[in-house]
Order: sequence, then structure tokens, then C-alpha cells
Amino acid sequence: MSCALLAAGSIAASIPAAAAAAVAKSRSREGRKIMSKRDRPILCYTTSVDTAKTASEIMGLLARFRARKISQDFDGDGNLTAIAFQIEVDDQPISYRLPANPEGVLRTLKRDAEPRYRNMAQAKRVAWRIVRHWIDAQLAMVESENSKAEEIFLPFQLGTDGRTLWECIKASGGVAALAGGQLAITDGGGP
Repeated sequence: MSCALLAAGSIAASIPAAAAAAVAKSRSREGRKIMSKRDRPILCYTTSVDTAKTASEIMGLLARFRARKISQDFDGDGNLTAIAFQIEVDDQPISYRLPANPEGVLRTLKRDAEPRYRNMAQAKRVAWRIVRHWIDAQLAMVESENSKAEEIFLPFQLGTDGRTLWECIKASGGVAALAGGQLAITDGGGP
């Protein structure tokens, strides 16, 4: 068993009080507790950054990497549902749509977060902050030449029917169908 897997209580029970205090202090940064993944409900769960500001930041990140025709999709209630954009690949415009899932975030907040964070307004803010951080990290992969943008955004590439590649795969049996050879990705001209 590694030290990272030991619970704080089991360490404190096995060493003297002064040593336990030193261990507790070493687990904190400037007196603040360092949260493990289990302790923290979800990335950005305490954010107060408005969804519109986050969307603007996302569009700025995408523009920095030569995305074109960046737009926002909204539902009937005026809630941001996706950010769409194009990237030119071999002189061809490829369209993408990046959604957020506030409903999933809300379920996580209700399960893991303090009561004040368990609401849909917070879930929307958190969902879009997570997308923003994901894009930032993925574009760092592009900047460092570890990947190409078209590779990273592939699941979000739009087909002629308006569905993303992932939505098409999911509707056709998911990853199991793809891995099992039951699903072929074609250019529309046949298998």
C-alpha cells in the first residue's frame, strides 16, 4: 500500500501526536487543507465566473488557434448549449460543436458539494468552466506539437446531418461496436 492511499486517521493512530501534527501540516499548503480528488466535488465547483464570460474566453482560445466562424448555440430559454467553430484542415473547413452538460454537473454537485453549490445556475457556470479548462489543456497539446487540433476535437466534428462524430458512434452501438468492427466510419460513399 502506498502512502497516498493511507487515510489520515490511520496515520494519526499509529504515530505520536506531535508527529501527527507535522503530517497534517505537510498535507496542507500554507495552513490550508490540500484536497484529494475524493475530497473535491468537481473541478471549478466554486466558480462565480458567469457563463457568458467563460464563453468569451473559450472563443478567444479557439481564435488563437485559427478557428473560424465561432458561434454560440442556445436553447429556447437562452441558455448556452454549445460553442461551434470551424478549423481548416488541408484547405477544407471542418466544423465542430463543443457542448457542456450542466445536468450531469448538477447531479455531481448534489451528490458531492456543499448545499450552496447545488443549483442549476452553479452547474451551468461549472460545466462551462470545465469545458474552458479542457480546451486550454488540449490546445497546449497542439502548441507543443503533441497533437493536432483536428485530432483533439475529432469526437466533436460535425457531419452533414448536424450530429457530432461521437453522437453518430453512440447511436450506432457506441465504442463497443466500433472496437468490434461492427461500425465502419465512411466518407458517405459506402463502407
